[in-house]
Amino acid sequence: MAHLDSILAITDFSLGARYAVARSAHLAKELGVERIAALHVVERGVLDGLRRLFGGANDLPEPFEAGARQTLERLLKDVAEATGCVLEPLVKSGRTLEAVLDAAEAFGLLVVGARGQHKKHRLALGTTSRALLRAHTEPVLLVRTPVDEGYRRVMVAMDFSDYSKRALDWARTLAPEAALHLIHVFDNPSPRSASYMRVSHEGLAKFRRRLLSKTEQKMAALVEDIGPLPTASSHRVVVGDPASSLLEQAAEVEADLLVIGKHARPPTEQFLLGSVTLRVLDDSVCDVLVVQ
Repeated sequence: MAHLDSILAITDFSLGARYAVARSAHLAKELGVERIAALHVVERGVLDGLRRLFGGANDLPEPFEAGARQTLERLLKDVAEATGCVLEPLVKSGRTLEAVLDAAEAFGLLVVGARGQHKKHRLALGTTSRALLRAHTEPVLLVRTPVDEGYRRVMVAMDFSDYSKRALDWARTLAPEAALHLIHVFDNPSPRSASYMRVSHEGLAKFRRRLLSKTEQKMAALVEDIGPLPTASSHRVVVGDPASSLLEQAAEVEADLLVIGKHARPPTEQFLLGSVTLRVLDDSVCDVLVVQ
């Protein structure tokens, strides 16, 4: 299993970010994580606007950071009383993405809320979350739901690559007692593809059956290699659109966590996220862990 010794939760004091802080505390207590902190960033754009308004005053960050620290400390006091877990408060000023990435280098898991609470901030926070997923090289947990217990039903997307195997390791680390539902989605070649390749419908059907059989054999071999899974676990190969099938299957097993691997990319391509990952992030109703 993966080793987790530190967690950093990001908060903008919205409801979604409060869920992220609470989940971080719950994980730290459940897993015995050594270091856990919560970070709030005082956005540089806000400070620059106030400097222009007040004639370029250079001491503006200090009262804003002090106020943010007080709010953060009150939040963490509430979390400590509820969970028994004490989080280290961190406050930085600057551009949110840069500040978060800089702080996250010292932590093994980054935890963020999926959306901000306020309507006018939802797009901005969603954009920041996506940017973090593109740029950060360690696992990122997006929290959508309130915390009432540890993860109990975890679905892991498997494509038989090293990335999906690492995703499975992280699933077992974050939810050691959970039922694991391993899924591979077989993206069915379309009749249009057959026409383009001048393959008959009968030939396409035969190709589908052969490929599906090989995929099921690979899944069975993977499960055998993994060894015994927790009670109520399952594995399956599903034919269909990858993103839609993942979301449908997660709903069917009532997963409270969906784990998906993000393939590593060279620096010139890190601004890209796979379309499947993006759709899962946008449409999932449960928490999502993205592992590179």
